[in-house]
Amino acid sequence: MPRPSTKSLLSFSRIGGGMLAGLLVACSPDQPAGGPTEPSFSPPGAEVESSQPSTHSGNTWASRAPMPTARQAYATGTDTWSARASLPSARYSGDGAGLINGLIYVPGGFNAAGAPTRTLYAYSISGNSWTTRAQMPTVSGCGGCGGCGGSGVIGGKLYVFTGCTTSSNHTGLLHRYDPATNAWTTLPAAPNLHQFASISVVNNQLYVAGGTLALNSATTAVDVYDPATNAWTSATPLAVARYNSAAATLNGKLYVFGGQDTNGNFLPGNADAYDPGTGIWSPLAALPTIRTDFSAAAVNGLLYTLGGLDQSLTISGVNEVYTP
Repeated sequence: MPRPSTKSLLSFSRIGGGMLAGLLVACSPDQPAGGPTEPSFSPPGAEVESSQPSTHSGNTWASRAPMPTARQAYATGTDTWSARASLPSARYSGDGAGLINGLIYVPGGFNAAGAPTRTLYAYSISGNSWTTRAQMPTVSGCGGCGGCGGSGVIGGKLYVFTGCTTSSNHTGLLHRYDPATNAWTTLPAAPNLHQFASISVVNNQLYVAGGTLALNSATTAVDVYDPATNAWTSATPLAVARYNSAAATLNGKLYVFGGQDTNGNFLPGNADAYDPGTGIWSPLAALPTIRTDFSAAAVNGLLYTLGGLDQSLTISGVNEVYTP
């Protein structure tokens, strides 16, 4: 008889500066990772691009098994979680993650003493083990506010966006890591500042949406980096200025969920989809559990949102799935 799907999400949660986000990757033992569609990640959310058509329909939400702790793999077919190996050293508030050829690359983050780092760790899905790679060119994050960048994978390379290097130095720095050479390259900075932005890869371009320009000053700007031209362009702005939102890519569209407004207030479950072909943002059914600093990932035509902080600023393990 046919074997059930074992498609899964691998989650690396982070806690720091009052924030939590899970970093997710879609993977399947039946298909080698790092194929034509490369997932990508960023805090506060994780972005996974999927070109698989959905067998569902409805603009609806449903609840799934909550995330129990950090470093967990979630099997979407069985709705169950299982533990994975710990990082080589304690980290929180990293700059997302990216899957390349069966390895999950996790850049940056703060150490146990609360200091930002330049580390790059690689996790082997098949071996359930970690290795250390070349350090990032710069630290990312600010003391007391946590990490503020994100990552995406394009063409087998990891792109890391740095939203700030200190609490007073907001940036739009972009660097590329090549696993084949274990080396970093500095790329042009984004035209706008984006601290705590939503980051995802759509059609081989890196989208950086929203974030903050400074403390309590959110932006609607959406900047797009194209590796083919090594240049940035601007896309249609967000309908609402927001930061600490979760983002994911599905079937060539960018989805952005939840987050906070320019005054730091929780958005009432705002969910929107952007179509690069038309340049139009479309509102979606509201996120059932209002959250910030959480994660999103696309698997098998569905969009999963996990973890974060709820309105009482309590760390949440909520796992809710959206059917487009």
